[in-house]
Amino acid sequence: MSLSILIVEDEPLVAQIAGDLLAEMGHSVAARVASVEQAVGWLNGAVVDLVLLDFNLGNVSGLPVAEHAGRHGIPCIGVTGYDIVLLKSVHPGMQFLAKPYTHADLHAAIDGCGAVARG
Repeated sequence: MSLSILIVEDEPLVAQIAGDLLAEMGHSVAARVASVEQAVGWLNGAVVDLVLLDFNLGNVSGLPVAEHAGRHGIPCIGVTGYDIVLLKSVHPGMQFLAKPYTHADLHAAIDGCGAVARG
């Protein structure tokens, strides 16, 4: 199953690598955006199946993006360098992926988030 995925990442190289991994897995990148505002704008105007979200966008939390995606029924994988056990306890039901991650880690997170192709 091929998914359309919005990447929300403020580090261009990290976004590029994530996009390359997703393409290798057969998914398409709907867009790469670097801020909460850009992500919310994208989610308001486009159909995506999943959001791959850096949970820390500079000095800004990515949580508003996850909440906005959730209101639209779009699963979100939070990518973070922080303790994912703690984040999972604070945000139950959300999938998290620890940085740095491998192809296998990303594949497992996508399989575990329940995303379905909408388009």
